[in-house]
Amino acid sequence: PYHLDEPVKDVRAVLAALGRPVVGVGISAGANLLLKLAHADPRLFAKLVTVGAPPSDFSRAFHPSYLERHKTDLEKQDVSGVVRSHTELVFSEPEMRELREQTIRSRLLLPCETILSFFDPDPGKDVMPLLADIRLPVLVTHGRKDRLLAFAAAEQIAAGLPNAQLYAFEDKGHLPIFTATDEFCEVLRRFVRTGTATV
Repeated sequence: PYHLDEPVKDVRAVLAALGRPVVGVGISAGANLLLKLAHADPRLFAKLVTVGAPPSDFSRAFHPSYLERHKTDLEKQDVSGVVRSHTELVFSEPEMRELREQTIRSRLLLPCETILSFFDPDPGKDVMPLLADIRLPVLVTHGRKDRLLAFAAAEQIAAGLPNAQLYAFEDKGHLPIFTATDEFCEVLRRFVRTGTATV
């Protein structure tokens, strides 16, 4: 088990060693990590960007069909089913087929215990109680057609942050960094340079 509070400590040590605030970009549960760290030590960051962040571990923002299938696969200890159902929703767009299959193959090479531990319940992923205290500028981004995590998750996170902007990647899924790379880079560049994601 490697629950979120452990990598938070690791990332904190790395950022503290840099000795200057950074712009943190967190993807999926990596965004939860950065939000927790920003709450604990805001001096480490100049700004934050989240991509497809869940409000908490298996929150209601996850699509019900995924949660039901995931629960069934876990109960059957169907490791292949768990990996495939999750990865197919993370890499959901047609142009990601090759990357999706490559990811599934590489994940299935891991020990079963390692795979299953990734899906262990982790109350530490719940960032909602922390958001009101995070005063940093935060850009909350999300694919409008994310099949794993509803766009409402981004709306919920942005609403809880005092200094947040919400940006939707239209017609994109959970990882717009791969399917809208130019747009993502431009939005990130604008936010870093000007503090706003829109023109």
